[in-house]
Amino acid sequence: MANLGLVYRIRGDLDRAEAMFQQCLTLFQEIGARPRN
Repeated sequence: MANLGLVYRIRGDLDRAEAMFQQCLTLFQEIGARPRN
């Protein structure tokens, strides 16, 4: 999902990029995982 966020960001669709990053963060928080840097 984070990769989709990057694609949307590169294409200039910042609203969709933010939505993807938020969904990814929510999933990580639900499963107790830490995002990779």
